[in-house]
Amino acid sequence: MDFLLTREPVFYSGGDLYAYKIKYKRLEGSDVSEDGPKAVFGIDLKRICGGAKALVEFSRDMIKSGVPLGFFADSIIAVISGRDVLTDREAVEVCRGLKRKGYSFAIDDFKRGRGFDEILELCDIVMLDFADPQSAQADASYICGFTNKRILAKSINTRENFDYAKRIGCSYVQGDFFLKPQRDIRNIQPLPISIVKAMKIMMKPDPDVDEIAEELSHDTAVCQKILRLINSAYFGVTNKISSVGQAIIVLGLDYLREWIYMLAIQHISQNENSELMRASLVTAKFCRLLALEISEAKDNAEAFYLMGLMSILVFSRDRVLMSVLDELPLTDEIKGGILRQNGVYGDVFGMAVDFYSGSWERFETLANDRGIGLERAAEMFAAALEESDKTDFG
Repeated sequence: MDFLLTREPVFYSGGDLYAYKIKYKRLEGSDVSEDGPKAVFGIDLKRICGGAKALVEFSRDMIKSGVPLGFFADSIIAVISGRDVLTDREAVEVCRGLKRKGYSFAIDDFKRGRGFDEILELCDIVMLDFADPQSAQADASYICGFTNKRILAKSINTRENFDYAKRIGCSYVQGDFFLKPQRDIRNIQPLPISIVKAMKIMMKPDPDVDEIAEELSHDTAVCQKILRLINSAYFGVTNKISSVGQAIIVLGLDYLREWIYMLAIQHISQNENSELMRASLVTAKFCRLLALEISEAKDNAEAFYLMGLMSILVFSRDRVLMSVLDELPLTDEIKGGILRQNGVYGDVFGMAVDFYSGSWERFETLANDRGIGLERAAEMFAAALEESDKTDFG
């Protein structure tokens, strides 16, 4: 892979997933002038987006080189900078040609003024930054209203931002707000006893699977959630699994452990947004893969996986959630890693979270310190995404 690449979910204003905004950094020595998607990312975007549309930012040079033609027109939305493209007549004409071939465009940094009318005609979506004053957003939404353009509201970080975006007619929304709990978390209920007991048993060096099944069987709600997750396409089982005991026999303890931890995370987060759950699962799988590349960590890769699941506490950026660490049966090494304290746990967790969030400089520093190649890391992250997208969180 020639790029470090991650994604951020973009939602319909009603809450369902619309697309993924791709964030990337070209590695030194890669060439974007070649044709085809492999010249852009070195990978099929279907692996990264799981079948959803991809919003991909293209510079005017990439536009002029015909890079978007390497992708199917119905699989991407080309994001262009109005200021960047407007200064180059050739780039504008290439955009017109792509539009005739069925490609869709979203314009970023839209400002009302001379020259932007032409770009607006080419675009299907106008991206509004909600870090800007409301007066600018209201002005742009008025223009979009009578030109029949859809609006993507980005940088939505608060409930007030979200409500205002819906009020002015935004079709799509993107931002940190959707990775935060949507309910009052000051009154978080304790974890179900069955989950707490099962987690404690699974932390033992030689856990008794019959004891785990016995504890879980007392909680009908927990059993139903586990079975719904296990019967998802992720495992590819041909016959429906109908009991926790059967699940242990068919899938093994490791997979059961995974879903018990996932249920604990769902309970803690108080968030019904499946993309938040998916983000923590991707990070967990990436942590495990990173650990396997490090000599002092590879023998305990499952502990790094569990630590990665706790990334939901970081993505939500809520101090109340961080306070629940003490409620979980986690080792001091895992807790320290989540807090990004020194040591291999902190480094692996830092690498995983930084990669997912697109903090490339911090990631590269840690990866170089730990001897992990950037191309190798990019491929591992793509594998974690692809595997996690098979999971149905129901």
